[in-house]
Amino acid sequence: MYRIAMALSVGAVLVGCAPGFEGGNKAPGCEMASDGACFYVNSPVRLSSSITTLPGRPYPFRSTLESLQFVDSQGGDWLAPEATLTDGASIPPAFIESIGLPNSPQFVNAAVIHDAYCGVGNEEGPRYHTRHWKAVHRTFYEALRVGGTDPIVAKVMYAAVLFGGPRWTQIKTNAGQDIVAQAAPLTGPGALSETELLFPGRPDLAGVPVEEMVARFERIKDFIERNNPPVTIIEGFVQSQEAEVKTEFVFSPQIGPEDEPDDHHSDAYYDEIYYQFLDDLAASSDSLSALGK
Repeated sequence: MYRIAMALSVGAVLVGCAPGFEGGNKAPGCEMASDGACFYVNSPVRLSSSITTLPGRPYPFRSTLESLQFVDSQGGDWLAPEATLTDGASIPPAFIESIGLPNSPQFVNAAVIHDAYCGVGNEEGPRYHTRHWKAVHRTFYEALRVGGTDPIVAKVMYAAVLFGGPRWTQIKTNAGQDIVAQAAPLTGPGALSETELLFPGRPDLAGVPVEEMVARFERIKDFIERNNPPVTIIEGFVQSQEAEVKTEFVFSPQIGPEDEPDDHHSDAYYDEIYYQFLDDLAASSDSLSALGK
């Protein structure tokens, strides 16, 4: 505890000296609208009053009345076309109870962008799966922060889509110029397994009990809420939890060998990495103080 307290006490001193982080809590990318690096175009999104229900989804869906654009921390453009379907949540249904009611106004813009690229009901849309799943999920986090979502809440929601959200190996070529999304044919709930309903787009999780995924996510959520670590540390911790749960249960790679987790580190391992990060932050502060004398 002493190590953590000492390191955190110098965080504010190093805002301008630790690129990519603010007090150990700012990950590379966009954090809030005032950062200027990321921004929305045509925000806030306008949604239809008409409701669409999709099998296995707990919240009603609405379609966008016009397009919504987001520019990420790398200057990349993301577009949710007119008629994109969203429930305002965009997280795996199995994790909704752990996170709480997710479909609030501060989430909806980010959810619309995320859903355009990987959301249920948008499979025939012009933007669906046209970017790598890692980039889509990371942009969801940046979009949440620019929209004003609390940093810890945004990190927990990012971890939710990273751990249990959809993945794909084929990147579609967006050759068409049509910017109006088309709703995909809906599949009846009787044709889907519990895992397919609660973790759509994740056939690699078919052998993992839903309750185990929820328990692992609770561990991830607790890690984030206790430490508020940088996003890169969260990504490593999520990868570790995924590797462990897949090793313990039936494992059938479905998302490509280059994307499979390759480590099996424990919770303590990532705690120690974070503590070392804070120690390094404190050491940097001492060095700066010495140079200033």
